[in-house]
Amino acid sequence: MNLDCGKCRVRDWRLADKPSLLRLADNRNVARNLAHRFPHPYTEADADAWFVLLANKPQPTAWAIDVGGEAVGGIGIDVGEGIYAKTARFGYWLGEPLWGQGIMTAAVRATADFALDHFDLVRLEAPVFATRHGGDPEAIEEYFIKGAEAQTAVVDPTPAGGPTVPPPSDNIPDKLF
Repeated sequence: MNLDCGKCRVRDWRLADKPSLLRLADNRNVARNLAHRFPHPYTEADADAWFVLLANKPQPTAWAIDVGGEAVGGIGIDVGEGIYAKTARFGYWLGEPLWGQGIMTAAVRATADFALDHFDLVRLEAPVFATRHGGDPEAIEEYFIKGAEAQTAVVDPTPAGGPTVPPPSDNIPDKLF
């Protein structure tokens, strides 16, 4: 994949990204806004394990955020299974030196559109961490609502079934952050 996002590109990870991955991912401020699967400290062994995981995926669902030819963050989805096959968890991170420049807003918009279309999804879910600051709430709320108020889209397992999307909630917040 190679998405032009204006301020950045979202592309497949390359082994040549390892030095920048190590430099930018080994940051407590980055790790504290991510799920437990993102280790801190971020070591060379973690980077090696990441590239093995990527190589073993049948279809890429995690991509590098590229600025000026360098991987400066990551963005991706975990597609649900079974009745949750039309839903994916959405996550992303950006190296701290690039925060506040609109890079992640651009990457989220482009990648969310791509993921919804390419993977035939009807819903993306993203956890919101209390420590996360910045970003563009309007960009995020185009695709996400707070998990506490979320209803999950499911696929009817009957042969004639298809995606079932719950009606809109009256409790959707005006702002996420």
